[in-house]
Parts: sequence; structure tokens; C-alpha cells
Amino acid sequence: MVETKQLSELSKKIIRANIAINHQCILKIYYPREGTPEKDKYIKPKQIITFDSIYYLTFEYDKRNKTKGLEERPFAFNGIQTMEEVEYMKDAEKFRTNYIGNSFGTIDEANKKITLKLHGHASYFFMREGLFESPYYKFIKADSRGNRLTMEMIYNDEIEVSKLVQQWMPLISVVNDSDDAQKVIDRIKKNYGEFLDEL
Repeated sequence: MVETKQLSELSKKIIRANIAINHQCILKIYYPREGTPEKDKYIKPKQIITFDSIYYLTFEYDKRNKTKGLEERPFAFNGIQTMEEVEYMKDAEKFRTNYIGNSFGTIDEANKKITLKLHGHASYFFMREGLFESPYYKFIKADSRGNRLTMEMIYNDEIEVSKLVQQWMPLISVVNDSDDAQKVIDRIKKNYGEFLDEL
């Protein structure tokens, strides 16, 4: 028996979802998302994935949902407001999948790439934490001391890149060698312009 009293609410949700995946349990969750009806959704949980230290739940909508055509994009666990076990499907096919991706799609769908340059603590962090084991990041080169490195990132949506760059500025830069790179640069400039306007 695992003691869960001292665990965070996030950890408890992840444990419950993992149990539901392993035992084919339909979950009822409330996950408010812009553009979708504000009501509970019934899902078949498939897999727990992480990207940039954020935990996501991939799933398939269950037939109990009355709203049709809902987008099956992974839910971030910290956005799941409530979670309840509904029914264990003893004779159902296995729920678990081996999906590789994030909330913007699978790694196979990621068809854009961008070159980034990192230095100082950003460079050390990426090498020390083994981030190049991620299928999204490809190591290109580094200087002999690891102070500076060049990497390639593949992505589905430019928000993935702008988030990373904004997180590590000024220790990271975008190599402006394509239209996609220019779009990311323009997005970051716009984000900072709007941020400064609010001050």
C-alpha cells in the first residue's frame, strides 16, 4: 500500500490516471478549455507523457460524451480540475499506448525544425540533464569546454519554440535562416512588446 497523504494533488492525479490506464477504467474529468463546452468529459486514458517538465495525459473520448467532434489533444495534468473513476472495462482492449509527443501532436507529425544557439548555464543544463535524449532536440556541435552549443529542435507549433527561447533568454538565440525561424523571432518580439505595454 502506498501512502498518498503527503503527495501533491498533481501526483495523486498522475497515480490515479496510471491505475486507470493499467486497469482499463473510464474516467470522468473536468478540463476547462477555450472553445469547448464547459462540462465533464468521459475518456479512456492512454498514456502519461512529459515534455519540458509538464505532465500530459493522452486519451480517447468515450461514447458517453454527448458532444461529438471533440479534439483529442493531450490534457496537461495541472489543467485537470476534477477526476473520477466511472467504470472498469475488464474485457476491453488495452488502453495503454506508446505515444511519443506532447500537447501539440506526435513526434511523427513534427515537421518543422529550427536551429538554436545556447551558451553559459543554458548550454550546461541541456548537456547535464540529458535533454538530447529527447526526440525533439538534436545536438549539432559544442565548443571544447561546453560553454557554447548549437542544437536543432523539431516542433509542431511555434509556441513550443518561443516558450523555450523566452525561458532561457538571454542565454539562447535563434539562427535566422528560414521563414519558420523568422516567424518565431517575430512572435517573441510581439510577446515582449505586449508584455512591456502592460507594465
